[in-house]
Amino acid sequence: MRRTRLEREGEALTLRTDDAGTVLTDAAGMVRARHGTDHHETLLDGLRREGWRVAEDGHVALAGTAPRLAGPVTAERGGPAATVTDGEDG
Repeated sequence: MRRTRLEREGEALTLRTDDAGTVLTDAAGMVRARHGTDHHETLLDGLRREGWRVAEDGHVALAGTAPRLAGPVTAERGGPAATVTDGEDG
């Protein structure tokens, strides 16, 4: 999940985007905007134009999920993922 925390004149907003879409909440947790698809950059651009500044921005793992890895995952050597067989025994 991508999470961006924004600040302006003592106020704070949190912009979160995951597989369910994008949600903008205020410091009290009230939803100020919700989209069923990824609108993170669009909302972020608009908020910056309104004077909000990014205090934090990054990817975080949801509770109970594995952290998101950067780049492709490949087997470097050995193990089943790197073993190629022709289907013949021996």
